Amino acid sequence: MATEIQLIRKKSELEHTAYFEFLPGRYSDKHWNDASVFLDEEVMCMIECPFIDMVPDYDHYSCCDVNRAYWQSILSRLSELSSSISAAHDMADVEAQLRYTSPSTKKSFADDFDSNRQKLISLIEDFTGWVKQTLNEHESIAVLGM
Repeated sequence: MATEIQLIRKKSELEHTAYFEFLPGRYSDKHWNDASVFLDEEVMCMIECPFIDMVPDYDHYSCCDVNRAYWQSILSRLSELSSSISAAHDMADVEAQLRYTSPSTKKSFADDFDSNRQKLISLIEDFTGWVKQTLNEHESIAVLGM
């Protein structure tokens, strides 16, 4: 895949503007916060289904504050997704659970499925760890979409 499947922890590592930002606390009308972490849009799309399914006001193209209760549901769904990806033998096993920005992203992921699924599992672990730690200090985490 052209995009690295990783959690970006420093805004200095951002190379363009197609990122989702996760801001500890409530949205404050400011993007690109120092305390935020980021996911490339292509990567976010792969794990976006739990957000779409669990957060009523979630919008890929907007911002929303997600409280602890919703995060618990998202974390549970991300854990299930990680388990499914781990047990998958090929793309067909997880195709319905992942979203993609384009057919080329899907093809690229499938072309190196074993490596990419391991990277996605690691990303989910890293991201969920960050969310859990952040929720120890904040009641919500804002999701700033495209």
